[in-house]
Amino acid sequence: MFNRTNLSRTFFVVLFSLFICGALSVNVRATEGDDRAYDEYDTTARVARISFLDGEVSLHRADSDGWERATANMPLVEGDTLATGRDGRFEIQIDGRKFIRLGVYSSLTINTLRDNGIAFSLAEGTATVRLARFDRDKEYFEIDAPNATFAAQRTGLYRIDVTPAENRDDKAARVQVTVRDKFVRLNIGVAPNLFQVFNSSKCRLSNGRR
Repeated sequence: MFNRTNLSRTFFVVLFSLFICGALSVNVRATEGDDRAYDEYDTTARVARISFLDGEVSLHRADSDGWERATANMPLVEGDTLATGRDGRFEIQIDGRKFIRLGVYSSLTINTLRDNGIAFSLAEGTATVRLARFDRDKEYFEIDAPNATFAAQRTGLYRIDVTPAENRDDKAARVQVTVRDKFVRLNIGVAPNLFQVFNSSKCRLSNGRR
């Protein structure tokens, strides 16, 4: 027969066990929620890498206050900015079929790096894009330049040159797109409905003019 002391101890043990089970349940649910959120981001976000690098190349992370020296095979994510000096060159490999190469005195920011689309910002310099596989019905590939946006329409080889304004009177940078063999769309200005589409073996667009 249980006395009062044994009964109190039994009640305490049962109550403590229920408390532990409840806490573990809450923790498991929270962990599952975090895992789902992480998995959702992991399936939509992508990671590129520096596949080639030569000379002076600097990297500024989105969550960093300063610049660091970029190195080959370094992973890149959304928000990262890379800049080259007088002898710097590098190439970003997005996957096995998409590459973008930067020349000297260039500055490039990764705006979007997702399965359904990729977008960069080229503040100045030269970027050469090679798209060996691309389906614009399923994804987009864009490069924002001062007062213009390059949007690929098909696979191909493209070159974008951005020359900063030379003086205060010339406020707009000069943007030139060289196209080889495929289609390109160049959005001009801030209005999204202003664009030109060209298709030829070789052509050049300079601030919206052929």
